[in-house]
Amino acid sequence: MVGARGGIDQLLAVAGLDPASGLQLVAADRVASIPFDPSLPLIILRADASEPAPPLPGRHARRTPHAVLSALYPKQHLVRSLSSGDELALE
Repeated sequence: MVGARGGIDQLLAVAGLDPASGLQLVAADRVASIPFDPSLPLIILRADASEPAPPLPGRHARRTPHAVLSALYPKQHLVRSLSSGDELALE
């Protein structure tokens, strides 16, 4: 996860992501309330500590970012930290 205010362009460059090819950004505390396309890269920003948004229909049982991502991606899908480059399997 990265901070919403600093260095998104730099992180995209380091990760080799081109926004022109499609890219999604969402705050961690909004993952359950924002629709996104699992076929496009998703950047999860640090939560902004605002009031929680209501979940989308069908996501009410999965409110945490991990629970939502686990339902949408296969178990061994790799998740990469843009700030460190570390990759972990989504389990």
